[in-house]
Amino acid sequence: MWERPAELCTSDILNLSRIRIQHSDPVAEHFYTDGHSMDDFQIMGVEKLSGSDEYRKTMEQLWKSKLRTYRPYGINAQE
Repeated sequence: MWERPAELCTSDILNLSRIRIQHSDPVAEHFYTDGHSMDDFQIMGVEKLSGSDEYRKTMEQLWKSKLRTYRPYGINAQE
């Protein structure tokens, strides 16, 4: 989860770099295998939150569940 827009931007740049060099992490592997490419990479916020860290982390888990980003449907590991 990103606390500030700058962290989101940094993460986005890091992911693109890892895709480009074919790094062996789940996000990068998803985009350089199975017919995907960097052209398919997009990032979009789903909700702007305020409140405690615990609340934001709870909401992040809720969104991951709603959007089915946990394995086997997505690349997030269940915590």
